[in-house]
Formats: sequence, structure tokens, C-alpha cells
Amino acid sequence: MIYRYAEIKDLDEIMGLYKEASLNEWCTWDDSYPDTGICKKDIETESLLCLEDNGTIIAAISFDSDDVVDNLELWNKKYRNKARELARLVVKDSYRNQGIAAKMILKAMTILKNRGYKAVHYLVSPDNLRAVNSYAKLGFTKAGECELYGHRWHAYEKDLYYIERSITGEFKRTLWNPFVE
Repeated sequence: MIYRYAEIKDLDEIMGLYKEASLNEWCTWDDSYPDTGICKKDIETESLLCLEDNGTIIAAISFDSDDVVDNLELWNKKYRNKARELARLVVKDSYRNQGIAAKMILKAMTILKNRGYKAVHYLVSPDNLRAVNSYAKLGFTKAGECELYGHRWHAYEKDLYYIERSITGEFKRTLWNPFVE
């Protein structure tokens, strides 16, 4: 498996992953979100990371800059303008339950830390228990709840100072060793 930034040639494949995920009852996505415009912007800004297995994209995650989300009052003030949103995490249905979501989150956090960000945050639907559990295992702190874009969200954040501890400690065998290899 190979991590890489998405390219324009990947647009249809990534949009297919989003469409596949939108069919799940817990998913807040629909035909209008995420759209190709958002995906193109993520690609142009090297903010869309994908995981490829044997030439097929099996997962993707964005490091989003959304002023509405970034300026929510519930985020820790010490990270103002020093945090990035993790968004649009998707794993191909046939690859779920293999720890790929956690690997994508950790890889994205490592990239963002290397880019100088101090924290990450995200919104997740309380109905998406699989996502809520994935983030909880990684030690995110619940910052609160909000209503936004016509949905109710749980808001979580994490200081990136602790990213190495997350990778080398709790996830050493399952994530860190394969990541190093």
C-alpha cells in the first residue's frame, strides 16, 4: 500500500469512493457534497491524501481549510490559526475494519505537524459510530457539539505534539511498524 497525494487523474475514482460511502445510512454526504469542485481544490493544494493498493485508491482524507468550521467558538483558543480540519475521510467498503481509517488519520496528522500545524480538529455525525470510535482510539478530545450545514455534529480536536506518542506507544505494533516499513 502506498500513501500519496491525489492527482487530477484520480478525481473520478475518489468521487466514486465518496458516492459509495454516501449510500450508508450513517453518512451525511449526498449527491451535492462532497463535489468535484471541493475535490479539485484539495488536489491543487496538496490537501487530499490517498492510500493506494495495487493501483486502486482504497482510502482518502482531506486536510481542509473551512473558515466556518475553523472559527467555531468551541475549539481551543490556543490553536487559533494553527489548526487544520481533518475532513472527508473515506475507506472503500471492502477495506473497512482493517485499521485503515486510523492509519489515514495518523498519516494526515504527521503531514500536518510537519507543515507546522499545532492541532487538528474535525466534525463527525453522532450517528457515525464507526468514525466516532476510530477517533476515540486515537485520543481526540471532545470539544463540544454544534449545528452546521443542516446537521448535528460532535466536534473533536487533538494537539499534534502528542502524535509521536500515539504512533509509537499505543499503536506501535499495528500502525507504527507497518508505517516505518
